[in-house]
Amino acid sequence: MPGQNNIEHKSVRCPEVKVSRDDKHLYIEGYGAYFGNVDSYGDVIRAGAFSAFLASEDAQRVKLCWQHNFDDVLGVITEMGEDERGLWFKATISNTTLGRDTATLIEDGALNEFSIGYSARGAEWPSDEETRMTGVERYLTEIYLYEISVVTRAANPMARLTDAERKEAEQPSEAKAPESPEETKPETNSNTTAMEEELKNEVAEVKRQIAEMKADTKTEEALRNLDESVQTLHDEIKGLAAKKTNPCDAICDAIKSDEFKNLVSDVVEGKRASGKMEVKIDSSSLTGTILRTVGDTTINADAQKKLVFLDNIRRKDVPQDKSVVLWLEGSFTDNTDYVDEGATPATANAATAEEKTRGLAKIAAKLPFTRETATDISYFLNWAREESITAIRNKVDTEILSGAGADTSAATKKKIYGIIGQGSTAFNAATAGVAAKFDAPGLIELVDAIDAQIHLGTNDAFVADTIYMHPSDFALYKNMKDKNGRLLFEYEQGGIYTFLGKRVRQTAKMTAGALIVADSAVFDLYEKLGFEIEIERVASTDSYVMYLRWRGQLVVPANKKKAVIYVASITSALAALTKAA
Repeated sequence: MPGQNNIEHKSVRCPEVKVSRDDKHLYIEGYGAYFGNVDSYGDVIRAGAFSAFLASEDAQRVKLCWQHNFDDVLGVITEMGEDERGLWFKATISNTTLGRDTATLIEDGALNEFSIGYSARGAEWPSDEETRMTGVERYLTEIYLYEISVVTRAANPMARLTDAERKEAEQPSEAKAPESPEETKPETNSNTTAMEEELKNEVAEVKRQIAEMKADTKTEEALRNLDESVQTLHDEIKGLAAKKTNPCDAICDAIKSDEFKNLVSDVVEGKRASGKMEVKIDSSSLTGTILRTVGDTTINADAQKKLVFLDNIRRKDVPQDKSVVLWLEGSFTDNTDYVDEGATPATANAATAEEKTRGLAKIAAKLPFTRETATDISYFLNWAREESITAIRNKVDTEILSGAGADTSAATKKKIYGIIGQGSTAFNAATAGVAAKFDAPGLIELVDAIDAQIHLGTNDAFVADTIYMHPSDFALYKNMKDKNGRLLFEYEQGGIYTFLGKRVRQTAKMTAGALIVADSAVFDLYEKLGFEIEIERVASTDSYVMYLRWRGQLVVPANKKKAVIYVASITSALAALTKAA
């Protein structure tokens, strides 16, 4: 597990949490993080930020802790995953003194907040303008998770855990009658009362702070300077009015009015929470379309291809002072056999190990832009920047599949050793033991034959869990049915399909008519510093250049290549399975 010296904490409100218990344990289901919302730190977690971590071995090491203390483990995270909303988890609180106490406090409602401990492995930063408009300081694109904690008070005040089913498991089943709308009202009123009480407390706290502010001479001075601030704002808008049209005059007059100043004073002094002032403008004399046009700064362009491998395979860090990946490949020859009494085995077992090394590949891109672009049309620059980041990630993703890296020359050694060329084994019907065995084989027989090749080649050490295929091939086979008329491609949540228990991943990066069936756990992607972004100022042209870089390498050891079967031609593979006429 990486060092824990840079652990951050983040909390969420989780109204979907479910709590149940048996004689020994308390069981919890809920969300540890949500995608897309801005938290109190200005962070937004991007969808898929946990995917690489969840695919790694370290996902099994996440703890359920008390107050982010690794020495106070409450229980076990039994399941975790991502859906369209965020990171969900299931946990069991252990039957320890701390666990029993915590379980009781959760059920009583004394504890109702969660928080995650994590480190940001990948992040993107918005422009100053975007931050000013949206409050977003950072987009988290890759997260390494250490633990999920029950806490007494989360850093984010929105991070409350509510349990609508807390007491349901404790009620005897024979005492429960069908609920009617009237019967559910007391619970709703109770929840509402609790919320109202909480709001009253918050209002009282705000009033107390306002009272302190009133006693502060600095606040009184600020109120005395209100006229001056309003006048400054008025002058600025008045200057714009000279260049624009009459509506600005109406806005200027409204801001300078006593009504507006009194309204602002009341808000500052706490006499009202907010204020509203209407400015009515007669637009009958206006000409042109600018003032009547709703601006849409969305850039409409063709989407780039979706990532297939980058966010779904195990990723490993290359240390700062290293630039070569090293792994060991071994072989063992078993000569175990019968032996006569008092005799020595005729042939000894043999074991060898060999060091293998591979240098890092480097992929880069650049995006030049002028200062005017950054200041005048920042929305365009933000779009171009996001597209550039997506493009370099897409390039790495494509090269993972079909990179031309090889040991044949100095040039090819600097490229990614792709799955098709260096990380897989070609399908062989004879190896699978099913050559010319079927009258009219189809995709079912082909995938079964691939499974057999993997089992035989790896001595049952690996099991295929993913099928990679071109969208046109998916469309061709999608409506296949078994003899009972049941569709063989089964649809699951999130647009995911499975075939014979394997997840199907469609990608235009595959060649039509080709197929890969693999155990996705065999891929290791080594990265150094992840994706880097650097902006260089070019003073002579009053412009900038944004550089994007990535260094890394894919490794699939020889024994694991047997768990990745590449079918260059589905048609040819089916022909190899077909009986001779």
